[in-house]
Amino acid sequence: MGNRVRIMCVGGCRAVRDMLALAIELEQGLELSGAAPDLDSSGDALEDAPSDVVVVLHDRSDAGGLEGVRGLKRRWPGLRVLVLARHPTIELLLRAAAADADGFLTNDSTLSEIIAALRNPTTGIELDEATMSALRQEIAGQGSLSGRQWRHGLTVRERDVLALLARGMETHAIARQLRISVHTARGYVRNVLGKLGAHSQLEAVLIALRSGIVRWDVVEQGPAAGPERQREPA
Repeated sequence: MGNRVRIMCVGGCRAVRDMLALAIELEQGLELSGAAPDLDSSGDALEDAPSDVVVVLHDRSDAGGLEGVRGLKRRWPGLRVLVLARHPTIELLLRAAAADADGFLTNDSTLSEIIAALRNPTTGIELDEATMSALRQEIAGQGSLSGRQWRHGLTVRERDVLALLARGMETHAIARQLRISVHTARGYVRNVLGKLGAHSQLEAVLIALRSGIVRWDVVEQGPAAGPERQREPA
């Protein structure tokens, strides 16, 4: 990226796009490159106005409408895509992760959180507090599986790794935290995904939250805290 981050707003109603565009223009180091009514037309818009970040304003009540994200990132490898969801759900978050989105925020996110996500050059789904709160409520509403016999078969060390994944730690950080090699840490991550039937680390964490294997307070402790030991299942 250059000195100024070029941002394109895609989707949502025009009023929301205009408000976000105004906020972007008022921020030093950010520049509005253009806007498109939907992902289908965003490719042509990006041809005319090269951008560093695309903000997808997802205002649908279902989890559809993100199919074009992967195509944009394949066409412009350096492009970052943030999803700003009006109706955040677990399914939508999983779809955003599967489409290689780089961020997932909600309409309840503060302006400072949105601006910080636009400036942040790192990749990987990042959950702000508003998103975590919305997903926590949805999981609570669907009920916990922790009262059932959950036959995940995870070892104590695999659950340590899962807890650290839930805190947002990457493989190298997990290896340092547990004082094991990166190769060994990757092996534990693969085992966790296989036993939970997950296709990604994010999906594994969400499965763990919904099943009660990992609690929300573990997630909210952040990556600095060490893993909490849990007893092996009987």
